[in-house]
Amino acid sequence: MTQTDNQGCINNAITHFGGKAELAKAMNTSSQNVYNWSQKGTIPASNALQIERVSGGKIKARDVLLENERQERK
Repeated sequence: MTQTDNQGCINNAITHFGGKAELAKAMNTSSQNVYNWSQKGTIPASNALQIERVSGGKIKARDVLLENERQERK
């Protein structure tokens, strides 16, 4: 993973954008969606490419997908 390994992609995204509301705005989604993602600990696979684009490549789509796969195996 390219992000800090002890944080998930969702936490890195929230930190990168400065909060859940700011991440929601960047992703053009509701704050409730971002809250749900943070509760689950993952960003939906359907948003993987978008988060990479809006974060300027700081949050990688491949990391989101790998993290989702690990969560599904638990």
